[in-house]
Amino acid sequence: MFESEADGSQPALSVGDWEATLFDHETLGFAGDFALDTFTAADSDLYQFDLLIDFTTWDKDASDYELHLVTSNRTYEEKFTTSVLSERLPVRVSIVANMDASDTAFCRIRQNGGRQMTVIKAGSFLKGRRIDL
Repeated sequence: MFESEADGSQPALSVGDWEATLFDHETLGFAGDFALDTFTAADSDLYQFDLLIDFTTWDKDASDYELHLVTSNRTYEEKFTTSVLSERLPVRVSIVANMDASDTAFCRIRQNGGRQMTVIKAGSFLKGRRIDL
């Protein structure tokens, strides 16, 4: 199990480039399974991930934003336009992933169009845990 947060020191997102989301403050962790913004599965099992992204500022002229939770086996995508962004914030994603031992998971985000001004808000988080069935 782990919980990690963005501490607010991430710079504004580049336009058109995928950027790893900096969850640089681990608030809860067991087994050393989260480091450098990446979770590594200790065992083969099902894992639940909860992601919350909020923005301090965003560019209303951007065409859209893409948010990915990337695992070794699959990429889970959430895409949203700026026209609905104020209604969607914060953006929440919950998934269950089938992972093998040593598989990894991390988040990335891309802003398409607009200017470089979107900043991820402190307190945005990624949490994960193995599901015991």
